[in-house]
Amino acid sequence: MAEKGMMLVVFHLALVACVVGVRVRTFESSRARSSTCKKLLLPSQHHTSFGKRCYEIHVGSGFFPVGSPVGTMCSSTIKVEDELCLNLEYRFKKVGEWRTIRVGVFGDCQVPNKKNLFTRYIKMGPNKKTKSVVWCLRDIPAQTNCCDSKLCVYHEVHGKGGEEATSFFDDAGAQTGYIDVPRPGYSGSTLYRSMDVKLNCVNVIKGTNKDDVIKGTKFVDWIYGLGGDDVIYGGDRADKIWGGSGDDNVRGEAGHDKIYLDDGSDFANGGEGDDNIRGGGGNDQMLGGPGSDKIKAGGGQRNWIFGDAGDDVLIGGTSDDVIKGGSGNDRIKVSNGDNKLYGEDGHDIIDGGKRTDFIIGGSGRDTMDGNDGDDTLVGSDGDDKMHGGHGDDLMHGGRGDDTMNGGTGSDTMYGNDGNDRMFGLADGASQNSEDDDDHMDGGYGDDLVVGYGGNDYLKDLEGNNTLGGGDGHDRIVAGDGIDRFGGGPGNDVITTGHGQDGNLEPNEGRDVVDGVEMSRFVGGAPTGGSKIKNFSNCRKELLPNQRAINFRRTCYKISDGTYYPGGRQRGRMCTSTHKSRGKVSLKLNYEMGNNESWRSIRIGVFENCGIPNSRELYTKEVNVDREATARTVILNLEDIVAGRNCCDSKLCIFHEVVGYSWTARSFFGEAGVSTGHFAMPVTGDPEDGRYLIVRTMEVKLNCVNVIRGTAKDDVIRGTEFVDWIYGLAGDDTIHGGDRADKIWGGSGSDLVRGDGGDDKIYLGDGSDTAFGGYGDDNIEGGFGNDWISGDAGSDKIIAGGGVKNSIRGGSGDDRLIGGFGNDSIYGGDGNDRISVVSGKNRVRGDEGDDHITGGKKADVIKGGAGNDKIFGGDGDDTLEGGYEDDQMHGGNGDDHMHGSLGNDIMKGNLGNDAMYGDSGNDRMYGNSESGRFDPGDDDDLMDGGYGDDFLYGGAGDDYLRDLEGNNTVGGDPGDDKLVTGNGNDRLLGGDGDDVIITGGGHDGTIYAGKGNDTVDGKPWL
Repeated sequence: MAEKGMMLVVFHLALVACVVGVRVRTFESSRARSSTCKKLLLPSQHHTSFGKRCYEIHVGSGFFPVGSPVGTMCSSTIKVEDELCLNLEYRFKKVGEWRTIRVGVFGDCQVPNKKNLFTRYIKMGPNKKTKSVVWCLRDIPAQTNCCDSKLCVYHEVHGKGGEEATSFFDDAGAQTGYIDVPRPGYSGSTLYRSMDVKLNCVNVIKGTNKDDVIKGTKFVDWIYGLGGDDVIYGGDRADKIWGGSGDDNVRGEAGHDKIYLDDGSDFANGGEGDDNIRGGGGNDQMLGGPGSDKIKAGGGQRNWIFGDAGDDVLIGGTSDDVIKGGSGNDRIKVSNGDNKLYGEDGHDIIDGGKRTDFIIGGSGRDTMDGNDGDDTLVGSDGDDKMHGGHGDDLMHGGRGDDTMNGGTGSDTMYGNDGNDRMFGLADGASQNSEDDDDHMDGGYGDDLVVGYGGNDYLKDLEGNNTLGGGDGHDRIVAGDGIDRFGGGPGNDVITTGHGQDGNLEPNEGRDVVDGVEMSRFVGGAPTGGSKIKNFSNCRKELLPNQRAINFRRTCYKISDGTYYPGGRQRGRMCTSTHKSRGKVSLKLNYEMGNNESWRSIRIGVFENCGIPNSRELYTKEVNVDREATARTVILNLEDIVAGRNCCDSKLCIFHEVVGYSWTARSFFGEAGVSTGHFAMPVTGDPEDGRYLIVRTMEVKLNCVNVIRGTAKDDVIRGTEFVDWIYGLAGDDTIHGGDRADKIWGGSGSDLVRGDGGDDKIYLGDGSDTAFGGYGDDNIEGGFGNDWISGDAGSDKIIAGGGVKNSIRGGSGDDRLIGGFGNDSIYGGDGNDRISVVSGKNRVRGDEGDDHITGGKKADVIKGGAGNDKIFGGDGDDTLEGGYEDDQMHGGNGDDHMHGSLGNDIMKGNLGNDAMYGDSGNDRMYGNSESGRFDPGDDDDLMDGGYGDDFLYGGAGDDYLRDLEGNNTVGGDPGDDKLVTGNGNDRLLGGDGDDVIITGGGHDGTIYAGKGNDTVDGKPWL
């Protein structure tokens, strides 16, 4: 206390107390946790901000001011480098009257000069009457332990003549008393009121390099786990936790926590509050808990993030992550890796990365962007917005009125329920991409479907829709609604249903329109563009299975007479069919009586059965030896039709036998039944042509219609018969028709449509588009980048030599074979068999039980719905089972296998493989090299095989077995069984009642975890 006494202005700074770290028992060793309580100020907790207020400074005696004020003091708070500080401004009336200003911080507010922690003197200077003093809490020496202290701030002013003016003021800037020279014997601290300012410090707890269990205090903690596999609990305040190296289990609990994971495969649960979690270098699992959390994955190969309740911001890492938003309006973003992103409840924003992402929006109005890579986007419930970005994307709108923009690449879109809007290239962006061939299916509802650039396939069978193809050779298929069509530039194929008052907008190009009933052209009838030009050179070329009709041997009389039979019998003729080397011919056996003489047999084929001598097509005459009594004549149908136009003809076969004094004639039909007995003509003249015909039957001869295009851009339509169509040069549009046709596209970028029948389509040079249509079709690609769809039926499609082909099987059990480029193959409905040869291919089985075999390079194969069998082949492949019970074999190379939904079986074969079971009760088997196993949330079986493996059970009651190598085996939640062999293994039971069985090796570490565990038959305490 000063000699004259002082009136002090006090900030009571109520601070937290230190709590020493806990001592725990972990695996029969007891380790103390170190705790250093030191002052580490938090930016938001220095002291309360208040506005500027000014007070008079008096010098006088007694408890009240005397005389005029000698100056003023103004107090306020200011920010200094983001820290809130106290600002004191002094202004005196006379220059040089005041000597110094002192600001102090003391440990005992009742006795200011006791436990002096910090004092700052400021000289006024001889010629000054103003001075500012800034006092920040960081000015307290760093070594000061403030956690169990109470501090106060004191200031005083010293005059030139020895006067001292002192004052208290509170945390709101209100002065607690006038500045005064107190009377001797009085203590200023007893006369005036003071108020507390709460100053929070943090409690710093540091672990060791061993396996620690650290529990934070009820105050704000900064916890450093350091090395070892630590278990850390933050407590109920806004804590900061650094896990350190090792596989740590960090739980922030209540409060707005910040958690920083490091190396190792860590688990973090933010708990309640708005938490910030940063992943490390391992494969981390991070759970935000209730609150609006921010979670960012680190550099692990596969991280798992779950936002839980609240509006969360979830950011993926550099590899393959699984991110689930939970409830709330979440923001999910990834940059690299093949990720699985689930928005779940709420209106979420999800951004994919550079590679192949699987995105499900969930309920709510979600916004999804696939960005780069061949992505899958599923809207589920709500009115969603989807943008495919770069790559060949697959989009399902789900329920709700969805908007889908395909972006660049060959995209496939399904609107499903709702009034959806689909655009092949978003917002009319650059349409120069030759690969922008999209497949869009509007589904139910009144939809808007627009293809933009590329050779697109647009389908919408339900509702009143608007379909626009845009540039390129498009195929548009509509249903029975009142639809509006626009093919756009290019040679388009538009198939309508039975709706009424549809609008068709003609554009540049040669369009083909089928099924239009009550449609009208918008803007007038098309001119120059939508014309159908048929090039037909009908030429008969027999098909192997249509050469003749088989019938049994039947014999007939040969007799003479007038109009009716009854004359003398000359002999008999027997008919049958003859087959040689796969060809069927007509066999005629003539037998004459011994006393008869005959000179020739003549067989003819005519176009007019009523007048046999009219338009003769073929006649074969056989001379007979006068002494012969029998003769056989073989009639080859190939000889009949060679070089003739038979496609539009009705043909019948006529034969006659000519004797030396008589002629007998007859017709017979396709069943070998004679239409009448042989009879003499009325005049007896062999050349008269008048003869008796009792009944006439037609012989239908099937042949093919040969149509050849030109070197220009042709539109060719097949006939009602079997067609062989040659497009030749030019960008042709070809329609086969309803029979089993053969079509050769030729050079140029052609659009080929098989339509009905079991067709064979052969594409040539150029980037062609082919649709098999109905029937079991056989399609072979050419040397360009082809887009091929089998459509309905069990089709066989073989890709050609293009750099990038796109194959779609459609419905039916298809056989799809890739080429030598980087192909995209989609099986569609049915049990498909898909194989690739070379290139980096992307294969999707879609619906049905598919059999898929990869090639020599790194393929991405997805089974889709159905019980699929997938074989990776050579290369570092990515395999994904899909929705049901799948089997996957990695083959050679370092493969990644994802079971997805269903009870899957995964076998690694050769290479360092990684297997992720996801949902379902999965079985995973390793190989002779190292691997990683991550099964998901159900009851799984894992066998690491040979090599140093990482097996992680996840949720569920798992069985983990790895008898060879130095392995890391972790059960995590669930009642797991862990079995190891002769290596130096690391075992982590995790939560649940686990059974751990070790082998003959020297196991490095056993972590039983929570639950009633058993190790080698003994209880683990």
